[in-house]
Amino acid sequence: HTATVYGYMQGGVSMVSMVDLDSLTHVAWHAVGWDASGNLTNTSSWEAVAPTLVSSAHAVGTRVHLNLMPPKSTHVSVLSSATRRTHAVEQLAAMVNDYGADGVSIDIEGMDPSMKDELVLFTAEMRAAVDEVIVATPLIDWNYAYDYDELAAASDGLFIMGYDAHGPYEGSGAGPMSMMEAG
Repeated sequence: HTATVYGYMQGGVSMVSMVDLDSLTHVAWHAVGWDASGNLTNTSSWEAVAPTLVSSAHAVGTRVHLNLMPPKSTHVSVLSSATRRTHAVEQLAAMVNDYGADGVSIDIEGMDPSMKDELVLFTAEMRAAVDEVIVATPLIDWNYAYDYDELAAASDGLFIMGYDAHGPYEGSGAGPMSMMEAG
């Protein structure tokens, strides 16, 4: 059996030496976004850290992903347009491939349910452009906006964001790391 140990990083170049990259199978640099036209935003931190992160991670066998986490207000505009999706895919692939990184982590939170199929299309298009694609998904899909089966088929894996959830209220005390509900 094998396990994927997936970590997220952000900050400056100095962060690379502070993380035990040898303990991870994958590290995702957090995060770039896009605007309503599909143009990448917040790319300067990736551009500054990528050379050091990629070489340090690869030296210990850890794969490097660029994390895409766009603002909720842009999801429909980009995902609904084949032209904007292609534009975003091309830019992300260039950012990954130009630095010798290994893939993309897609983290589109607060998905509009009307874009369920388009997220799958975007994931498949991204997967055709880079070596690996991991899709971050919510612990509970309150709006039924994620097609888990199709996303799993179109990607290299799903990352379920199930951290520190217990009760529906603050201070719920000790309990399971995941909600005990369907979803």
